[in-house]
Amino acid sequence: MQRLRFFIAFFSMVYAVDVTAQEEEEKNRHSDEHLEQVSQGTSHPATNHSFVIIENETVFFEDDELENEPENKLFIRPIIGQPIFNNSWTWATRIDLEFASIPLLHGEHGEDRVNGFGDLGVTMFLAPSTKHDGFIWALGYSSLFPTASEDELGAGKYQLGPAISLFYLGPEFGTGLRSFNLGTFVEHLWSVGGDDDFEDTNRSNIHYYLMYRLTSTMQIGMEPRITIDWEEESGNRLNFPIGLGIGDLFNMGKLPVKWRVEGQYFVASEEVEARNYSIVLTLEPIISSLFHTGH
Repeated sequence: MQRLRFFIAFFSMVYAVDVTAQEEEEKNRHSDEHLEQVSQGTSHPATNHSFVIIENETVFFEDDELENEPENKLFIRPIIGQPIFNNSWTWATRIDLEFASIPLLHGEHGEDRVNGFGDLGVTMFLAPSTKHDGFIWALGYSSLFPTASEDELGAGKYQLGPAISLFYLGPEFGTGLRSFNLGTFVEHLWSVGGDDDFEDTNRSNIHYYLMYRLTSTMQIGMEPRITIDWEEESGNRLNFPIGLGIGDLFNMGKLPVKWRVEGQYFVASEEVEARNYSIVLTLEPIISSLFHTGH
């Protein structure tokens, strides 16, 4: 009888340990799936997640006078995604806050650098219910407000124009063509008012994405921004960088956080500034995951 009790107790303990291990494995699997969905769901602007992009860009110039005077810009971009119409559509709002430190070639009163706030940007998108893979599109508008603390840091104009986002998110990782995240976010801004002492604006911004999914959350590739100032002469309109970087996602407690490091080289640049290369560092806390509002 004692042996029987021993065997019953022993196999009960083994069964309990096995069930606990299976539950833990299932929990980890769901956690990994959630992180993959978060990573993919925040890889495009028309998202139904809410998160904050904290990006620091340091630009180095070819000009001899600016060789040791890089430009530094810190961007803080809250993005709020909200499902609407019974989750069949998504309304996404992006706010762009800019803090800049830029060198001056011929500053007044002997100044060689100016620091402060840049103009405030607001972009709004309407898109069909967002997915975590496949083709995604969104339409909206962008606006820019003349909030710069110094003349050199802003355009001095209220600006408004259309915005469009087109993306393909690869459903797999590490398997070839189906592992690429490809897309672009394009906006065009015209001045619609503001200080008459500033020139009118007519500018295109093209943020393009070419990323390969190494794992469910890790990606390698580039996410540069092309700018075209149509008011300038042909040789002084275009900034066209290419890059190479890597990013991943990790948990900080219950908070998922994406990070990315990228180096960029300017194959074309405005002649006045003669940009050479830049270094971009990004952190993205995914706030909506704390409240399980992202899908």
